[in-house]
Amino acid sequence: MGTSPRILFVATYPSPGMIPFAAGIINAFYEAGHETWALTVSNRTDSFSKLLLPGIHLTEWPGPTSIIQKMAHHFRPAKAARAICDIADKNHITNIHFLTGEYGFALYRGKALARQYNLVYTLHDLEKHPENPQAPLKEKLFNQYFHWATMRLVRIAHTITSSSKNQCQQVQTRFPHKKVVFHEFPSLVTQRIKQGTRTIPELKGIDNYILFFGTYTLYKGVDLLYQAFIRSGLQEKCQLVMAGAGRDFFSMDTSENRVIRINRFLDDEEIADLFKKARFVACPYIQVTQSGVISIAHYFGKRVVASSLPFFVDNINENDRLFPSGDVGALTESLKLMYDEAALPCATTGDDNSRLVAQLLEAYR
Repeated sequence: MGTSPRILFVATYPSPGMIPFAAGIINAFYEAGHETWALTVSNRTDSFSKLLLPGIHLTEWPGPTSIIQKMAHHFRPAKAARAICDIADKNHITNIHFLTGEYGFALYRGKALARQYNLVYTLHDLEKHPENPQAPLKEKLFNQYFHWATMRLVRIAHTITSSSKNQCQQVQTRFPHKKVVFHEFPSLVTQRIKQGTRTIPELKGIDNYILFFGTYTLYKGVDLLYQAFIRSGLQEKCQLVMAGAGRDFFSMDTSENRVIRINRFLDDEEIADLFKKARFVACPYIQVTQSGVISIAHYFGKRVVASSLPFFVDNINENDRLFPSGDVGALTESLKLMYDEAALPCATTGDDNSRLVAQLLEAYR
């Protein structure tokens, strides 16, 4: 057996989905018996320190708050770069693993880090998501920059990892000399989710609903889900709950409360209540690289209706149902069929990340 790799995990772009994703990988590596270092930046509402296990060598600071600080963080992350070098030098680090966007390193110190260490980059989205035409110009420009920075980091890094088999194949085709490593998507079921007892005030006295959970964006097909629900006639039997922060970009009739829109970030301690009371979960995406929603749904024993995109094809189980992506008619029929199927018993799944660690070790060789 060789020497355990010395890895510094870097997660400087926190978001509601990225924090548990990155924490899941870092915790899994530590639980497998490896000494583990992490450099993280947290947002106002949540932090890595709440999720990471004791014993991990964690350096964490609050995320930027002022406009100037945010711009500097996006384009010139000098503080993070200095911290990386300081931690790496003191602890004989050989691998730097970027787990979240880390977009600023595309312009600042990315190449320098790649000359000093084995630089591993977890790629989340090779293709840019479809944009909401109603989004402000600033948002569109930032999305364009994030995509450009992502592609530059792909070129800079020695090794690319992804939880999408399809995306791994695309990267290997476009960059044949790049080392590409697939690893399973880490379970997003945190201890706070497992132990959560908070109820959701917007759902008081309501259960047996169809659930969409996630950031409210165009590429997740929430408008198609709404259309399918209205067509299905299921309003007589249940309600549609669409939970997650984001700009509303299409018209909905919520006058009779058959459609409930929860436009805010939900705390981990509310997630158990949200999923336990659902009849089943819908993932109507028109584009996806990877998603952690199905890991939460399966943990709570909930069936999933998902579009037939490669990630969902690879990660659903025999109790779930696929429909052709973007096909509202097929989604309508899937909702009706799943409503009946969801009444049958469905086994829960665990949150074992051991295979993920074995897969990731390939990235550090």
